[in-house]
Amino acid sequence: MKRHGALSHNNDCMAIAPDGYSASNFTGSAVEERLTRHLDDSEVPRHLKTTRAEVQRCQEVHRAYRQHLATLALTFHPFDISTSLPQTSAQVESRLQAGVDAIEAFAERQHGPARPGAMHKVRKQLPALAALVDFWWQGVGQDLGQLVLAPRWRQGVHACLLPMVYWDHQVARTRCRRRKAKMQEAWEEGRAAFDWHALPQRLAPQVLVAWKAWAIDRVNTFQRASSAVEETLSEIRLLQP
Repeated sequence: MKRHGALSHNNDCMAIAPDGYSASNFTGSAVEERLTRHLDDSEVPRHLKTTRAEVQRCQEVHRAYRQHLATLALTFHPFDISTSLPQTSAQVESRLQAGVDAIEAFAERQHGPARPGAMHKVRKQLPALAALVDFWWQGVGQDLGQLVLAPRWRQGVHACLLPMVYWDHQVARTRCRRRKAKMQEAWEEGRAAFDWHALPQRLAPQVLVAWKAWAIDRVNTFQRASSAVEETLSEIRLLQP
């Protein structure tokens, strides 16, 4: 099968249909309509049965590949998508490597052509990509280091304020429904934790607004820094069977 699809760290969905085909080209009715114009009535049932099975297999492969890509895309964040706990570069790199391994194994099971050069290029750049996470956290630490904060307030910034603002930003940017739903869940949990924490309850409204503005600026900084990830991650599209 000819390979198509793309992975990008932007918030578009993670794969595309094969060239020259829209979603309607993969529906059974569209296939039947084309076949019945060229086949005798006696031939239609057998050919349609074969074609339907092939179309279904292609759709299943395409869905599975998109799921792998979505999982990989959900890895590259300063917070874990499941817990919203801060991630280190080492954790992100390990998960990126595991995601690439899964995609490569999937392509091999589908008998896709080997792309050792593309895989080597992707794997070689993963450490540098993951390092952006630690770099971002260092910036957060430098900002907070200029302030005298009690441990409780510092914990509230790391565990409540930043995750809430970060996932809110990602939900607004993401169009892929699968990833958007996961991020929405993370945002809701972050919002609940923030509302429960003493941080928003004890700060004056104008002070709270200033903290949120700072968090938004930090999130935008990460987004700008991680834009370079898009080109490297797009290499994984070559693995689609």
